[in-house]
Amino acid sequence: MSLQDGEDVLVTQETTRTMSVQRSVGDIDARRQIDQLAQTSVAVHHSTVERISHVQKQQNKIASKTSE
Repeated sequence: MSLQDGEDVLVTQETTRTMSVQRSVGDIDARRQIDQLAQTSVAVHHSTVERISHVQKQQNKIASKTSE
């Protein structure tokens, strides 16, 4: 089977389009994962700050009781 003039160009264009679409979908997936990780990071940071605050309050209570 021989290619007619122009058929090889069409194959190249279709391959390039397919690769571009696949790359685009991959980029979208990567962005979603990054967004999810960022949201998780913010939630963990907030939780950690709350826990530290709670521990500091407990320490202050203990310190005030021992200084009485």
